[in-house]
Amino acid sequence: MPRRGAAPLLACLAFLSAFPLLGGETPPKPEEQALLALYHDLLHGKAKPEDAERRHAALETLKSAGAPSQAFLDHLKEQVRTSLKEAEKAAKPEAVTRLYTQRKEAIAKARAAALAIILDETQYPDENHGRQAQPLVDQAVESLRALALPGSRTVAEADTAAREMAEALQALGTEAPPLPDGKALARKMDTLFLEAMSPADDLKTLATNQSALAKADPEVASCFQATCRYRMLMGLPPLAVDPRLMTAAQLHAEDMAKLDYTDHYSKDGKGPDARVRAQGFPYLPVGENIHFGPEEKGEEILIAWQHSSGHHRTLLGKKFQLLGIGHSKDKWVQDFGGGPQKPQRR
Repeated sequence: MPRRGAAPLLACLAFLSAFPLLGGETPPKPEEQALLALYHDLLHGKAKPEDAERRHAALETLKSAGAPSQAFLDHLKEQVRTSLKEAEKAAKPEAVTRLYTQRKEAIAKARAAALAIILDETQYPDENHGRQAQPLVDQAVESLRALALPGSRTVAEADTAAREMAEALQALGTEAPPLPDGKALARKMDTLFLEAMSPADDLKTLATNQSALAKADPEVASCFQATCRYRMLMGLPPLAVDPRLMTAAQLHAEDMAKLDYTDHYSKDGKGPDARVRAQGFPYLPVGENIHFGPEEKGEEILIAWQHSSGHHRTLLGKKFQLLGIGHSKDKWVQDFGGGPQKPQRR
């Protein structure tokens, strides 16, 4: 996907002429130069969808033609070696802070644009889960993510490109240079960026949640923290773990799984408010998201809720401060609640 916002974080050889040939070395052949150009576009986010087939066909042609030139192999190795070096530098705290400063205003505008669509019940109605407007919502959220989650965009894409080039070297019978863990680097960069743009109290809540969820179902914990990070992306405070809401959500998920139904109202007629009150939860307001389906990962459940207008708005409720999540078989429940403090507004 093409880069957006600031200039690309990657530094590699932009033109074939920039590669220093060894003394007496023959330049890459025309067909080799064509493949190098395709890899260059892939590394810099300029590749078109159809280029994947072109890269595969060009590589197969080289394999069938015999040994490639040493200049081609040297150039490809150099691209693999340098592909993530600049990204590693960019993932350092001071570099991430600079990048956030550069993007701060653009992030605020993109966030406001996304929220304006999501919270507009006319443009993104509850009817039919807002499916007609969902592509517009997805586009707005993706524009924000591209700015505020730079690791997932730049580093992850560079890692994919570098690994494809490394596989090409191996297919041509040449050992590829070692690569760093690009996925870990992308996660690190996104975490640092989130820290740079979030108040200290929000980061403290995330840390407290992590401890509180240590013994929870790992996918429940994943869904919980992903929900919090999404709210933070949207400029809202994360929600804190509440044991009463956790119990209410888990009991409702188990009841729905046992009796094979999916509804905000239990078979005994109790709704979300009554269920959380039964666990001693005293605050208002109360909200609930439920889901059933084949998804097994906590972050997949969050994505499903983000693709339903009413659920999406509940995720971003400004008056909520506390959260509980339950999961049993294919049933998921989120119970939201207000708290004792005045809600933060941004």
